[in-house]
Amino acid sequence: MFELYTYEAIYALNEAQKIAQQMGSLSIEPEHILLGLRKEGVGSAARLLRRKKISFDDLKKLFQLDTHPVSSHTKIGFSAISNEILISVYNEAKESDSSLIGQKELFLKLVEISESVGAKLKELNATPTEDELELLDSKEYGNTLDIQPAKPGVLENLQALNLTEIWCLHSFFIQTGSLREITIKGLDAAQKESLLDFIRQKFVVLGDLIVCSEEGETQPIRVKLGPADINGWSWDENEIIFDLMPGDFIDTRLKTAALSFMAEISQFLSISISMADESLNAEPMIVIHPDSSIEIHQERELQEQSLN
Repeated sequence: MFELYTYEAIYALNEAQKIAQQMGSLSIEPEHILLGLRKEGVGSAARLLRRKKISFDDLKKLFQLDTHPVSSHTKIGFSAISNEILISVYNEAKESDSSLIGQKELFLKLVEISESVGAKLKELNATPTEDELELLDSKEYGNTLDIQPAKPGVLENLQALNLTEIWCLHSFFIQTGSLREITIKGLDAAQKESLLDFIRQKFVVLGDLIVCSEEGETQPIRVKLGPADINGWSWDENEIIFDLMPGDFIDTRLKTAALSFMAEISQFLSISISMADESLNAEPMIVIHPDSSIEIHQERELQEQSLN
């Protein structure tokens, strides 16, 4: 379900989960989702509440939410009404042209279904409208990108990921700094040539597909996914590494396009493909297998999250 959410919406839900734990709740209620939207600070919901001069602490007092933390090891899920909100907005997104769920969609559905949240925001003269949120919405949301939809196998496996795994996936893609490396190992000369032909036929390629010159010098391969490029070099005789700049992949659809790129290569070669941060000695963070199953290695992202 969470594969259709933008980074900002996932961030808000992740914050809602932490807020619920900090306040001693055994479930994530609509009030926690509202607090998560406000605490996120950047998306359209947070901007609207800030414009109305409604702080995070104001909302806590308004809903009379006290703090009695539960253990971080205690697993909490969404309450029945919160699940109703998430399922409803998800079903609407699947039926619409946008196919993405941003803060705008989540906030509007939250107010529509939760009577308590709707009533309190009405008291504060902060009931959101679609037009207001559209004006405030982030750059991540939009319908202008020309990107082929993700392969069904990739979507099915994204749908199986939980909130924490989706959060780690988003975070790994968009954190600035070093490049992300898609590594394909163990290729002989015939496999490499076959792979290059496959890429040429299946993807929009910019520049040459020459991997190595006779002198062993490397030349880039550029595969275009919407407005973002994946660049590739051969670093030795049996390996190809594709690089992507994480800041270019903030849009949720570009993330799924990059995963589809990995999945198609994995299926074609019948080997697993990994993505790693180049600064971490190629420790894999995302692995896609030939059946399109996805592994998300969460440890580092969760450690960084706990420090923030």
